[in-house]
Amino acid sequence: MMPTTKTHVSAQPNENEELVEFFAPYADASQRQDLLVAVNGQTLRIRRGVPVRIPKKFYKVIRAAMEQERVARNAMEQAQRRGEEPAAKF
Repeated sequence: MMPTTKTHVSAQPNENEELVEFFAPYADASQRQDLLVAVNGQTLRIRRGVPVRIPKKFYKVIRAAMEQERVARNAMEQAQRRGEEPAAKF
């Protein structure tokens, strides 16, 4: 009989799995559809207009996307003020 070994798995909670409050508002009529977020092969569908609790890893991705959108919008506005054509339309 072969000896067996036990693998110790840490019971410490993963910070990215902690639930956080999130609310996806309706920005305009074109954003009435659910918000889809994917992280490492896991997908989460979030209803707009409804407060929810989601894992922190999804919240971090949403916040990063919102920041990227804000930076892109600012760059386009600055280009328009200078009279330049933006590199891409969003």
